Amino acid sequence: MESHRLSGEAKIPLVPFHYRHACASWLLGAGKDVVAVTERLGLWSPTLRLSTYAHAVWGRQGELGKAIGTTLK
Repeated sequence: MESHRLSGEAKIPLVPFHYRHACASWLLGAGKDVVAVTERLGLWSPTLRLSTYAHAVWGRQGELGKAIGTTLK
């Protein structure tokens, strides 16, 4: 696996948590529902997910404005 090769070259241990963290970041960054992402990861608290992965969902004000504009048309 490419990730194993890269972690070996960087001398950084690769643990399953890294895959879990990457998955959550990618899904939330792609705009997927936080409740669905929480369920996919087998976790219990969407609030905890947002506090942990807030970096993946910042900068979406433009999308929200467009959604409101579309709804009001």
